[in-house]
Amino acid sequence: MRARIGVNVGLTSINITLRYEDRVVTDPYSRIDMSQLYYNEKFDISGVPVSSMVEELRSAYQRGLPYPILSVLEYFSLNQDAFDWGRHYRTAGHYTHAALR
Repeated sequence: MRARIGVNVGLTSINITLRYEDRVVTDPYSRIDMSQLYYNEKFDISGVPVSSMVEELRSAYQRGLPYPILSVLEYFSLNQDAFDWGRHYRTAGHYTHAALR
């Protein structure tokens, strides 16, 4: 299956869209209609409270979202060593949003 993922990063939220594109291999026994596959998820990255990213990620796991969406969300929630870009995005968005109020 081929799908398209879109990521829009705002000041206080991130929107991740996953949409079906095409089948790579046709399975005549498949009962799942993949043409209906469409996810549009909005996640709060404002960091208020600080644990909001952990809660958003945990909620996404519990809802059983597809792996491509989870991997993008994990990228923004990591806060360790060289993988702290997500924290910088969230911090920049927080202060920019506060300055624009």
